[in-house]
Amino acid sequence: MTDPYQPPGPYQPPGSTPPPPDPYAPPANSPQPDPYAPPAGYQPTPPDPYAPAAAYQSSPDPYAPATSYQPAGYYQQQQPGPYAPAGLYQQPPVNPYGYAQPQPTEGLAIASLVVSCAAVLGLCFYGIGVILGPVGAILGHVARKRIARNGSGGAGMALAGILIGWIVTGLVVLAVAAIAIYAIAGGNFS
Repeated sequence: MTDPYQPPGPYQPPGSTPPPPDPYAPPANSPQPDPYAPPAGYQPTPPDPYAPAAAYQSSPDPYAPATSYQPAGYYQQQQPGPYAPAGLYQQPPVNPYGYAQPQPTEGLAIASLVVSCAAVLGLCFYGIGVILGPVGAILGHVARKRIARNGSGGAGMALAGILIGWIVTGLVVLAVAAIAIYAIAGGNFS
C-alpha cells in the first residue's frame, strides 16, 4: 500500500521507462539533517565568570514586548514623596529630534505691527494716523515686556510696531507744526 501523504513522483507517460535513481540522493529511510543544528565540532562559549548575574543586568531586552505605552520624548513622571513639593520632580517635555520647539507668538506684537501699519495708511485719510501711531507704539512696548517675561516669540514684530508707530507719530507732529507755522505766518512765506 502506498503512503497517502507521500507526493507522487514526476509524471511519466504510459509505456515509458522510469528514470534511473539519483546516485547522490540520500537513502529513503535515512533521517533528514536538522537545518538549524550547529555544525559538527561546535563548542559553545563557556559563561563569563565576571559577567553580572541575570537579576542584576541593567539593560532590558530590546526585543521584549512593551508593557505600557510611553509617548516619545517625555520623561517618566515621578511621584513626589511625602516631604517634597508637588512640582519638584516633574520634568519638562523633551523634543526627540534635537531642534528647539517654536515658541508661540505674542498676540500684542502682531496687534502692534498691524495697528502701526494701519497708521501709515491712516495718514492719507484725514489724519487717522494721529491716533493709530501712538496706539501701535504703546502696544509694541507692552508686547516687548510680556515677551521678556514669558519668553514667547514675536520680539521682532513688536520692535517693528514700535518703530513704525513712533515714526508715524513724529511725522504727524511735524505736519501739525508745519501747518501751525504756516497759519501763524499769515499763509504766505514770501
